[in-house]
Amino acid sequence: MSRRSDALAPVVLALGLVAAGCSNDPGASDPLDLAEPPTEPMVSEPDQGPTQRTAPTDITGLDLDLGHWADDERSRTLERYLAAVGQTVRDKATSPLFLDSTSAQQMDDRRALAAQAKDLGATVADTTLAHLSGLEDRGTTTVAQVCLWAPSVAFVDERTGEPLRPTPRRWTPRSVTMTFVQQQWWVVDEARGRFACDEEAP
Repeated sequence: MSRRSDALAPVVLALGLVAAGCSNDPGASDPLDLAEPPTEPMVSEPDQGPTQRTAPTDITGLDLDLGHWADDERSRTLERYLAAVGQTVRDKATSPLFLDSTSAQQMDDRRALAAQAKDLGATVADTTLAHLSGLEDRGTTTVAQVCLWAPSVAFVDERTGEPLRPTPRRWTPRSVTMTFVQQQWWVVDEARGRFACDEEAP
């Protein structure tokens, strides 16, 4: 998928990638506080991973530059996950893309993000802008280094489109952990990244 395709979502920035949720780990699921320094990504194993695979909807609302990793099967999982987060927050309904890309616990955390957006009367931009900076191979676990364009994943008022809080115009690093389970890659965690995002502003 090339750099200007379409969608994703987070109050302060979530990715996540993007991102809020209900986990007790603020680095993994709470909205990203842009004033805080990045923290170590958390690596976690899924309890089971989804057991039922369903034909997904088309990927929309996501403009993800995969760079050198465009043909890597892990990139496909990452793409589906990022698109699913945005779709779920925008539609306030679970995206089918989660079902074959994301562990059950992580999917629940992202759905909590959508519930938070609904409570706040918020949404995210129509298109999430992201680029993949690297894939750190750890055998059956991989950490994807993803840069998200902050304004494209920050919560905005659903009626006016105005940001709910000031959002810097910069790329924000996120570490997305994937684990190979049941012959397939699954996203099991997303956290602040400890790497530089040096791409030019869109």
